[in-house]
Amino acid sequence: GIAEEALMSLHAGQALFLLGGFGGCARDISKTLGLIETPETDKASDWAGRVDFENFTVDDLNNGLDLEENQVLAQTPFIDQAVALVLHGLRQLRTYELVS
Repeated sequence: GIAEEALMSLHAGQALFLLGGFGGCARDISKTLGLIETPETDKASDWAGRVDFENFTVDDLNNGLDLEENQVLAQTPFIDQAVALVLHGLRQLRTYELVS
């Protein structure tokens, strides 16, 4: 599922974009990585393997976005905004590859 694929991407150092604004597993992973602040009464769902994400940080996403951009991506319910952020991150990665 989504969690397994996300974890494989993190371990491989591949770019990972978390669109958590629609809920579900991506939102839970975003919470675990500290991209979404929630009140203590708003507990993310428990599922096997969620603890595996606790050793990663936003820097491990390797997606060309900075912290603030990743926080917006993790929370936005607006598809246009999410697409724009993903494209921005991909452009950043492409620019980095061309320079390197």
